[in-house]
Amino acid sequence: MAKYVASVAVIDGVLISLSVVVAFILRTQVGQGENAQALVFFGPLILLPPLWLFLLWLRGVYDMRIVSLGTEEFRRIISGSVLLFAGVASISYLFNAQFSRFIVFLAIPIGTIAVLVNHRVARAWLHNKRKKGALRQNTILVGMPADNEKLLHSLLAAYQFGLDPTEFLSADLYGVSVSDRQILDDIYALCFQVRAEALVLAPSPMLTSELVRQLTWDPRFVGQEVFMAPQMTDVTGPRLTMQRVPGLPLIHLEEPQLTPWQAFSKRALDLLVSASLLVLLFPLLLIIALTITLTSRESPFFTQKRIGLKGHTFVIYKFRTMSKDADQARHQLREKYEQTVGTFKLENDPRVTSLGRWLRRWSLDELPQLVNVLSGAMSLVGPRPHTKDDVTHYLDGDEFRFEIKPGITGLQQVSGRAELSWRDSVRADIEYIENWTFVGDILILLRTIKAVVSGRGSY
Repeated sequence: MAKYVASVAVIDGVLISLSVVVAFILRTQVGQGENAQALVFFGPLILLPPLWLFLLWLRGVYDMRIVSLGTEEFRRIISGSVLLFAGVASISYLFNAQFSRFIVFLAIPIGTIAVLVNHRVARAWLHNKRKKGALRQNTILVGMPADNEKLLHSLLAAYQFGLDPTEFLSADLYGVSVSDRQILDDIYALCFQVRAEALVLAPSPMLTSELVRQLTWDPRFVGQEVFMAPQMTDVTGPRLTMQRVPGLPLIHLEEPQLTPWQAFSKRALDLLVSASLLVLLFPLLLIIALTITLTSRESPFFTQKRIGLKGHTFVIYKFRTMSKDADQARHQLREKYEQTVGTFKLENDPRVTSLGRWLRRWSLDELPQLVNVLSGAMSLVGPRPHTKDDVTHYLDGDEFRFEIKPGITGLQQVSGRAELSWRDSVRADIEYIENWTFVGDILILLRTIKAVVSGRGSY
């Protein structure tokens, strides 16, 4: 992993240097013969690439713990570049520094995009290697058997994080009379046996706070990564903040809702993108509407009441893809196929028309929902809205989906869409709501393009 991070950093340095050179070339073209003056101003900018790399390092971009975490990695790259921009602008203003501001302010966005692309490509390569079992850390799971089993399945599914469970240590083997020293000796012996590079500790009576403290200070475990698996496995991300009472660390649990600034930025993105797409795609929308009208002799639009934010009902707009009696046949089909939990979906739904099947394959039937986004009833990204009938088939606790606006696309849609089970869909929605970020929404929108092209789970 150290070689991987070093390679990424070297490529970043090359790309940043090239961005400065490209900006310089553009400056000379714009300058119309002012090449000599541009060369004089270019001199101090030789310091820009190493300073830029230093700020990225300072922001933790090359921390091996976050290299596989796309959203966090990208956020740190952008914040490091913004910090560079602010620093250069301040120096230029305060000291009237003699360098080409044009080159700097052009090189920074070019370099930022290049670095983001480099990290995205590198991360895809890393995930592919880890999927095949390479570049992963031998990991020991320590906890009760049931917890170890759950951790095993979670870590095997999340191969991209690089933890490879190779051995277990069951906490139920130890009684109250066993000393902390004996437990630490057993953990170390197992680590030495399998050459473990990481430990994942699940809550158990054996793992007292004193034992965990001794483990982290024990010189035998220096260089090993230690992870604690919390009991609140579905509560993660920004909602959890550590607060320390004297002698007792406490975790503060925030309400699952967006801050005013987060809500403003999300709404601004919705308005900008939905309005732009409605204008750009208007000819396509018109062609689809006319084709549906000519082939079905019915209204091209399908409207239906769905449950949205805070449980309020709204009318959703879609292109018609089903026969006219689709709603009447819905209850019969649900009973026939015994879908008693969550939303009702069939891979080969007999109600879908031939044109409708094609529209669904390319997700074109969802385009009218841009009007719902523009009106504020929906967002571009969020959990999918369901009918009242589907909501009656929710399991206990599934109503959390109403804590945020429903979306046209979401983490579920880019993770498998209809191929996911109801519980996996719920987990995807939990992860999205718990860990919402502005950059995360943009990444989901970009991943949606790939999901639509692949056609995975589109029915």
